[in-house]
Amino acid sequence: MDMINIEHIVASLRLRRDTLSLAHESLKRESDLYNKSIIVLSLSVGFWESVRFRLGITSTESALVPIAVSSIIAAISSFIRFKHYPETIASIVMSMELLTSTLTHCRNQTEITPETLEQYNDSLQSLEVSLYPSVREKFLKLSKKNLVSIISEEKSYYGLIDTLKKAKNGVDDSGVIDAIPLDKVLPDVVMTALSEISPIPDTKTVSPLVNVVLKKKEPKVRNSVIEMEAAVKCSLDDAV
Repeated sequence: MDMINIEHIVASLRLRRDTLSLAHESLKRESDLYNKSIIVLSLSVGFWESVRFRLGITSTESALVPIAVSSIIAAISSFIRFKHYPETIASIVMSMELLTSTLTHCRNQTEITPETLEQYNDSLQSLEVSLYPSVREKFLKLSKKNLVSIISEEKSYYGLIDTLKKAKNGVDDSGVIDAIPLDKVLPDVVMTALSEISPIPDTKTVSPLVNVVLKKKEPKVRNSVIEMEAAVKCSLDDAV
């Protein structure tokens, strides 16, 4: 894959690092499930033996229960060894460390250098060795989806910051901010309370709705709005 600039390498490394993280999370969850099952079954055997001893149960069927449970425990343990969970997880962790180190190095660069390309290729090699192609494809798709969602949320956040900056000049003496959509400023609890007030103006700005709240003399809603106005003013000060 040809890299146009250092930003492309950073994006590629970030995507593949997240791929390894998702694979590690999935394997660890699966491994923990089997290990917890072994612990629960082992404790169950000990509990059953204690009950048999206390109650004096000597039937043949009761004696077979610990044997059956122990066989299940042995089967699960063999399955864990067959899946090589510890070795696979350790390999993924080492690859994650390499990709993270390379990602940090690339973020500190302004252009592509031979050293950067060498580290990038080593990271790709480590990823390809750590995961089978089918597994890599599965988690790469999940990583792409998550990364797109994260970038979308970041753009939305910075867009709101820009809106707050532009609204800095719209703060009047009462501390009410005009021309900011309510659903981007007020929390759900305030929006729900405001929706219960009738009539609701058609406008989407804060000031008219605040005036409605004050006129209706709804203490709970009024206090919530006032607190949110103070929080928004602090956000404006921090943003500017």
